[in-house]
Amino acid sequence: MAKLERRRLERLLSRLGAGLGSSEVLVGPAYGEDAAVIRVGCGRVLVAHPDPISGALRNLGMLSIHVPANDVAVTGAEPKYFLMTVLLPPGSDVDSVLDNIISGGFRGLKGVRRLHSGRAHGNHGPR
Repeated sequence: MAKLERRRLERLLSRLGAGLGSSEVLVGPAYGEDAAVIRVGCGRVLVAHPDPISGALRNLGMLSIHVPANDVAVTGAEPKYFLMTVLLPPGSDVDSVLDNIISGGFRGLKGVRRLHSGRAHGNHGPR
């Protein structure tokens, strides 16, 4: 599994064209952008970031929380919500892998909450 090269991604996005244009989308898909910023009304924005974790065999749950939380935090937003996509190869011990991901994910969420409680890191970005 690999990320698209810049040229291919830009060509794909240009083909989608007008379907991506919306006044609510403040930061949309582009090479090098890790998160979308969407105006949701009343002066508020939502920063959304999906991030599949690939190539890691250990700490999948923790990484599935910390990697996207970091990419949201660098926009100046506070990570608050989480969506997970799990892609497993055929023949995987699904129950074991999911138990590992979920238990690690809960540990990761606790860590993110500690980092952002009271905005101790000095981040006063969009809410």
